[in-house]
Amino acid sequence: MVYFSDPLIVSAYLAALLGSFAWLLVVTKLPLSIGFPVYIGVTFLLVIMGSWLFLGEDISAMKLLAVCFIFIGVTLGGMR
Repeated sequence: MVYFSDPLIVSAYLAALLGSFAWLLVVTKLPLSIGFPVYIGVTFLLVIMGSWLFLGEDISAMKLLAVCFIFIGVTLGGMR
């Protein structure tokens, strides 16, 4: 029962719930072949931003370049 009173764990549950609803919304609006790569690409960006904001990690030029390449690949892959 300690898990339900810890604000960090409750916020993680809420974030997962919101992420699930966002994913369901994306899947209803986009084809899966486009929605899934976009979701994965955004996840890379959010992980880098979260590690910088919450853990104090450095964002190097190489990481930013890698995220740019991921977005370029997702954009090219989603073109018809």
